[in-house]
Amino acid sequence: MWIVCLCLLVALVHCEYRVTAVTEGAGRLHLSLSLSSPSPLQYAADIPNLSVDLELRQLVDAPQPDVYYLHFGITDADDADRYVVRDVVTGDYVTAPALSDAVLVEHTSVGEAFGLRVTRVFDSEIILDLYPSGDDTQGLVYQDLYLQVTSHLALPSDTNPVVYGLGERAESIVLPVGDTYTLWTRDAPGLPLHTNIYGVHPWVMEVREGLAYGLLDLTSNALDVDVMSDRLTFKQVGGVIDMTLIVGTTASASTPLSIIAAYQQLVGLSTAAPRWVLGWHQCRWMGGGTLGDIEDTVDKYRENDIPLDCQWLDIDYMDEYRVFTTSPDRFPTPDVKAWTQEMRENGQNVVAIVDPGVKIDDEYDTYLNLLDSCAYLTNEDGSPLVSKVWADCSIFPDFKHPNVTDWWQGEWESWFERTGFDPNAWLDMNEIAAFCDGICPDCPVLPVDPRCGDRSHETPYFDPNNPPYTPGGITLDMHGIDASGYDHYGMLYDTHSTYALNEAIVSHTVLPEAYSNVHPGEDEYMRRPFTLTRSQFSGSAQHTSHWLGDDESSFSSLLYSVPTMMNQMMNGFTTVGADIGGFLNDCWDELFLRWVPAGIWYTFSRDHSCNGTAPQEPWVFDGGVEITKDAVEFKYSVSPMMYHAIMHTTRHGGVVNAAPGWLWPTDTKSVQLNTQFVAGDAVMVAPVLFEGVDGVSVYLPLEPTTSDGVSGERLLWFDLMDEDRPVVADGSLWAGQGVYLYAPSPLGSLSPAYVRSGRGIMRPYIISDTLENSWVNPWDAELYLSPSGCAVAMGWADDGLSQDSPYSEFSVTMDGASLSFAVVDSMGGGYSQAVQQVRVYNMQDGEGVTDITYTDSIGHIHSIGDKGEAFGTEGGYFYVNMGDYLPTDMGTQERELTIHW
Repeated sequence: MWIVCLCLLVALVHCEYRVTAVTEGAGRLHLSLSLSSPSPLQYAADIPNLSVDLELRQLVDAPQPDVYYLHFGITDADDADRYVVRDVVTGDYVTAPALSDAVLVEHTSVGEAFGLRVTRVFDSEIILDLYPSGDDTQGLVYQDLYLQVTSHLALPSDTNPVVYGLGERAESIVLPVGDTYTLWTRDAPGLPLHTNIYGVHPWVMEVREGLAYGLLDLTSNALDVDVMSDRLTFKQVGGVIDMTLIVGTTASASTPLSIIAAYQQLVGLSTAAPRWVLGWHQCRWMGGGTLGDIEDTVDKYRENDIPLDCQWLDIDYMDEYRVFTTSPDRFPTPDVKAWTQEMRENGQNVVAIVDPGVKIDDEYDTYLNLLDSCAYLTNEDGSPLVSKVWADCSIFPDFKHPNVTDWWQGEWESWFERTGFDPNAWLDMNEIAAFCDGICPDCPVLPVDPRCGDRSHETPYFDPNNPPYTPGGITLDMHGIDASGYDHYGMLYDTHSTYALNEAIVSHTVLPEAYSNVHPGEDEYMRRPFTLTRSQFSGSAQHTSHWLGDDESSFSSLLYSVPTMMNQMMNGFTTVGADIGGFLNDCWDELFLRWVPAGIWYTFSRDHSCNGTAPQEPWVFDGGVEITKDAVEFKYSVSPMMYHAIMHTTRHGGVVNAAPGWLWPTDTKSVQLNTQFVAGDAVMVAPVLFEGVDGVSVYLPLEPTTSDGVSGERLLWFDLMDEDRPVVADGSLWAGQGVYLYAPSPLGSLSPAYVRSGRGIMRPYIISDTLENSWVNPWDAELYLSPSGCAVAMGWADDGLSQDSPYSEFSVTMDGASLSFAVVDSMGGGYSQAVQQVRVYNMQDGEGVTDITYTDSIGHIHSIGDKGEAFGTEGGYFYVNMGDYLPTDMGTQERELTIHW
């Protein structure tokens, strides 16, 4: 259905473009526009003729068939060569039969000022409004160096929009209204608040009355976004307008979590890191340290009985900061290889940092190989682009160049052979960061290599580092390389922010291949590569994990790590976390003893500190050993829940640690929470994030979420940190959307955490010295019953290391008198996981249970055993001992028990 508006109002406002032609098709709309009067914003000449194209798309084999993608593009009708972002939206899609399958599109008629409006069909909500307004500076502007689109928000005048997104930044989870948000990847030591930092994710999600839609502005040019009470204005300095509206066709497909998952399905679902990454990590940049220092750290973990899963190597290990080298004096390569093997035999892992800058050195093989490949960034004359980083004057690989894969794989194969490392990489400095702004005057100018052909470009008519409109008011080469350089796709002015994305794409492919070539036949399945990146772009999560960068030792960094983590999980990352204790400046007892209990709920938990700061290992703090040991063991104890959430998200999209407002979007108190998050869809975590306090005020929503599946049944909350798991909030007794309670949390204790009714947690029966060693043990299942007697705990079993190994997703479910064990999803015949005991909390009249029976494959009914041994009550729960009386392999067997009173 089409509506052509002939509103006389448009004649009363300033008009820049008029509609000259309209073409309609199945699921498509095309408008031709012609400039009628110049924009009052003159950063360059207005482009005279534009094409506006809309296409309603559905992803092939979409996990959410009720979600559509309305692609909305505005391009120069006379120039098809303007830069368009590649390598992000790579999935297959089909065009919907009609736009009206999801949206109603209104547009002005031929001869009228351009206006366009998109309404969601199922609830008649306007979600994109490009009609002219009374402010002639907010309309459509399309110039060579400045493109602007404004969508007016259909909200009451006294209502502020609820907008999420526009990462990466240290910011509250709901974006403050009235601010401008800049997106351009840059180095940002200390994580300055409210400004653009390492990553760019140019999309927003707006939520109205609990229903959401998404809007992606797919540009890698520098970008400002105004988030105002009545509008969203996107202002970019090049490329094309390439937007996608993410639209649900039902209320259930329009929840915040559904739209987040749909965005991730569009740009690529998260990669799965090896399972050990969910454990505990240690790192320090020592500034001249030795392998002996690293070995001492690992030994002290063992001496203090603190579990440790991975020891990281910062830039100390390199030979004068040359990548793919070790210092011959401080980290002799044979010793590194022997130590790596020792770590492997102890069930521990090693990850080393790798920077993109390759030192200019005519006796350095990696540098010479890169020159031979021609796969490096260039200046406009085709010579290698040079800047200064840790290794001094360096050149930089071009991860978009067709030759880069062979060069990168060759370097990694040699590296794996020499060091014995596994296919892991810490990708730092890839914004791309530099130690001078743009061109470094004291670095050499390298010659053009005729072997690489003519790669020269015309000199731009403007300064790419300081264009007429500069988003954020900061030159584009600040703390970074020259934006007038080039990669294989075009000028870095256009492509800069996607550098780390393409590095991650190539690394994700190369690392397991290189490892397999060095170790042929060692593994039955290809290893999962693990890369950890600082810089990122939309779609990076499909290829890499992320840490939040160079934070500082402060309660402010601890506080903002929570919403920043949630924002990055919204962007698709399943493995993400901050440097625990802070990277910059000196940490102190109180901060460390608060950060560790909060940080073990990150899906990437690493103690990392900087050269020149005080030591930051657990044993240097009063109470540090005790809190770290307790916290890491607790982390292991909930790791099956977290790992299931990670692996499920890699298949379907979603978040591992969710902002409460995404589950309870109509609860205004939940929406504004920045200091709590919901882990694994089950546990409300409320860490202490402020200095000098002995507890925390916790908000617990009492209304069911749209995913609870129990209509109208209000929630109970159980105290996870109390061994008796008492109910601390009961929605059947208290009115309102939620309740506040005060949780005492003395220094040295774990973070308050509460399980919501209807959920469950799988937990290892025995905790060992590493996460993987803990996982060889059977599991227990804890079920937290809803008022109607229902709960489900989910688990995921696989080898934790391979890309395509068999796996099983399984459930333990209590529903009234039925206790069932089911395989939800599996591949390759499933994967075995034993369950030792099921504990059920809030079970009515558990003392009255007389027998538990099951029916075998030929219909015979059997009792699982005697009361008091096979089942019974203890403390605050009802238990069923599966391991002793009814061995249950959760990966391959299904079974249903009947409880008798």
